[in-house]
Amino acid sequence: RYNYEPLQGPEQIRILTLRGITNGAVECTIQQIKVSEGGYQALSYVWGSEEKLFHALVRDARKKRHGRMPFMKNKQLGRIPLTKNLNDALHDLWNAGELTSKVFWIDQICIDQEGEEKNHQVAFMGQIYKNASRVITYLGRVEDEEEEQRGLELLKRLDSHFSPNYEKLSQVLPDDLSGDAVSERMWHWLVTLCFGEWTTRLWIVQEQMLNTDNRMLHGHRLLSWDSVAVMPVLFFLKILPGQHVCTFWETNRMPLTHNTWDLVTAIFSIWRTYQHARQKAATAASFGYSLLSNMSRFETMQCRDPRDYIFALLAISYDSIDLGITPDYSKTPKQVFLDTTISMVESHQNLDYLNFACSTDNLSDLTHPSWAITSPRPAHLLPQNLQYQVYSPHPFLVLHAPPRFFVDGKTNVLTLKGRIVDHFAFTKSPLYRSQSFFLNKGDSDYTETSSQLTEALSDVICDLGITLENAAALCRALILDPNWKPSHGQGSPTQQTVYHFWCCFRYLVEDIEANSIRLGLKVHTAARYHHLIELLAPLVLETCLNSFSIEAKLRPSENDAAMYVWNYMRIQGRSFCTTQQRRVCSCMNKIESGDVIAAFRGADKLYALRPVEGGRYRLVGDAYVDGLMFGEAYEGVDPYEVDYDIELI
Repeated sequence: RYNYEPLQGPEQIRILTLRGITNGAVECTIQQIKVSEGGYQALSYVWGSEEKLFHALVRDARKKRHGRMPFMKNKQLGRIPLTKNLNDALHDLWNAGELTSKVFWIDQICIDQEGEEKNHQVAFMGQIYKNASRVITYLGRVEDEEEEQRGLELLKRLDSHFSPNYEKLSQVLPDDLSGDAVSERMWHWLVTLCFGEWTTRLWIVQEQMLNTDNRMLHGHRLLSWDSVAVMPVLFFLKILPGQHVCTFWETNRMPLTHNTWDLVTAIFSIWRTYQHARQKAATAASFGYSLLSNMSRFETMQCRDPRDYIFALLAISYDSIDLGITPDYSKTPKQVFLDTTISMVESHQNLDYLNFACSTDNLSDLTHPSWAITSPRPAHLLPQNLQYQVYSPHPFLVLHAPPRFFVDGKTNVLTLKGRIVDHFAFTKSPLYRSQSFFLNKGDSDYTETSSQLTEALSDVICDLGITLENAAALCRALILDPNWKPSHGQGSPTQQTVYHFWCCFRYLVEDIEANSIRLGLKVHTAARYHHLIELLAPLVLETCLNSFSIEAKLRPSENDAAMYVWNYMRIQGRSFCTTQQRRVCSCMNKIESGDVIAAFRGADKLYALRPVEGGRYRLVGDAYVDGLMFGEAYEGVDPYEVDYDIELI
């Protein structure tokens, strides 16, 4: 095994030079340089399986001569174990004729993975990628050369068509790129390339953002980074045929592992920042997002080590220095998350970190504070959060002093100022969209998700009472927007809102019944759903009630109204509930009997809390309560008189 020589200074890094391939093994030399010297290319790749069945031979970089002739090969210094993905990448880098320089920085080789230097080198990676002459993203091996050639031709034609107008992204496809002009097999090649495993890897974010010369490597060929990275966005905008992405996702992903379009959003954020970085030098200070914002933007991306959900984003977060966070792999993941949250508590002037903590797995480990960030949930269980800086349930949205934090025995306690504004009365279980529901595939899983949503909506409005105001409140809770109203329709804004909700509810019922019959399933709908539709009809069809029949299908205008609600609704990981004050609530995560709703100083959201012993609470999730999102609970009262200390553990 190769023994690493200690780095000679804090600005030193190792670089490797590929020297060839002998009997299938990559040969290289390793030397140290100052990072500011540059002259190397940084590789961005997916580690894949941690099993290291391959190795690289490291030879002495010093020239040795025998008489006048140099030896063909210098002394072998040892071997470095490699994962399969990196072994493939090294072979393709050596065979890539367009890469005239074979000098690289690659983390798996250039960092002593078992030495004490790892913390410093990981913290230094921002500088490493920034000073590289270019960044190369490895997309994997080429399996079929003939198919590769046809696929590259398709990619070239698409890039040629869109590249002059990437900013607008509004052109339609010409005839030679639409319909039967492009085979299913070629679309599959393109989707496989553009939605490969590289799109799920968190470390790729800073690796792509910190250098202005990025390339992709597929097999031994270099590809334009722009041409590959922009393709997922074109699929998302339906400029390219999205059904090919759905087919790929169904057949190539583990069920419910990732959300296709969330990954597109992340890639688009990288692509947009990359375009900006080309126009001006990009540094961590020039990036417009905090660490918390970046954790939220890229929460669906993956990394092997949970601590890297923080460490991998430090170099592109403008507040990383102020937070005082540096990579330290001697700490446990729980300690890293807790220390990071405490840094945010002490430096932030609001409580936004509470909202993000709720979207992580903050309730399963009772030894970890519920108010602290922790390991992300699997992508299919990530709840949809209330938007930031939209609501104002408390008059004080800015903290003038950080909250009090203290340790009581083994308990980490966060003390916030606020008050309990309501209690839960009736609750439903949280809804989680199946992958079929997300892909709009009308199978049994899709039908089950639709049935759960329909049941939740029906039970909540029946608990409150079927009135125009309650139906409008439920529609707003479905969309998480107290100001939402349709852009068209007749009657008052409330009547228009209820009409759209009524159409959407009818659409759900029709869809469940049609899919159940088609799939040979037991019909999930009940007579009470039809009864609810009939009870709502007089509220929204004042002038044409006589023409309505429960058996009638949605008309085109009604279907449009249903889709208007459908496209805005936010249900993932959220529970529909009612409160003791007879309000509609949509809350993140599972709500239990006895849970309460609190407003805090410095918070732009309401929060659901769970009482525990000693008069303290655990944080459950954010809460949308219709009628309380804009300070209504504080009308006519002085916060200084009614607020009190609430201790979270």
